[in-house]
Amino acid sequence: MSSVSLLDILRLDNLALSIFDIGARYTEGERYAPLVGRPGIEVTGFEPDPAQRKILETRYPGHRYLPHFVGDGSTRTFFECYYGGCSSLYEPDPAIIDQFTSLGTSEGSQFEVVNRHPVDTVRLDDVDGIGDCHYLKIDVQGAELDVLRGAEQLLAGVLVAEMEVEFVPLYKDQPLFSDVDAFMRARGFMLHRLVDLSGRAFRPFMANDNPASPVSQLLWADAVYIPEFRTLESLENDGLLHLSLLLHDLYLSVDLCGRLLAIYDDRNRSDLHEIYLGHIAAHGVTIPFASVKDWTE
Repeated sequence: MSSVSLLDILRLDNLALSIFDIGARYTEGERYAPLVGRPGIEVTGFEPDPAQRKILETRYPGHRYLPHFVGDGSTRTFFECYYGGCSSLYEPDPAIIDQFTSLGTSEGSQFEVVNRHPVDTVRLDDVDGIGDCHYLKIDVQGAELDVLRGAEQLLAGVLVAEMEVEFVPLYKDQPLFSDVDAFMRARGFMLHRLVDLSGRAFRPFMANDNPASPVSQLLWADAVYIPEFRTLESLENDGLLHLSLLLHDLYLSVDLCGRLLAIYDDRNRSDLHEIYLGHIAAHGVTIPFASVKDWTE
């Protein structure tokens, strides 16, 4: 998100960072993409679609992409939709989806179920050899809570978790934002921000001749979680720098980034906080408190 990485502002070297992408389907807009290729940045992606894995392996050579359906470890039905990005372990709900402009479950629409088949899901905590995770991104169309329930051990080392959440049940019986939020708060995380807020107009209304434009109804967003504020000072030095990097480069959360660097400076008698604030003052930033997804078609 930032045009200048914190790595360059502070001239940080050898800052290893582990990124896990659950539902790593290529979108041309992974928020962490500018970090990939930097020394020490390692991506582990989970994507069961072999065609998508091939695209990802070509775009990000040298990183690891695994074919698992990630969930709670049970056997589930996978609902394959006309548009692959809408496919889910939960069944699309026509009673909800078909009320909105540019969304649909009819033949040829994004949420049309074209196939359904049983799949064995795996818990992240049961996958051997994947190591620790600093940044966890989950986009699995309503099954985010299932992934989290199978990642209790992994979450202990996570500094930032971003996951798509729904406020309206587009899929039958899916957990909603409130369920995900309660789970994360019970495990020591707090909501930092909502990004890429998305909605649609109720049929038959359409705004600005763009059927994908939201009007009033919030449908989904990406929820960003960080460790509970009162625990930030207990982070180790590397944790402070890792979290600062993610907050600046991915979300431009300059105030919290500055706070973390000040904690680091107090502990290490350094001046990273002053360098950072000097850069912000010299170059200026547009601080996006809320962002609405651009659905220009």
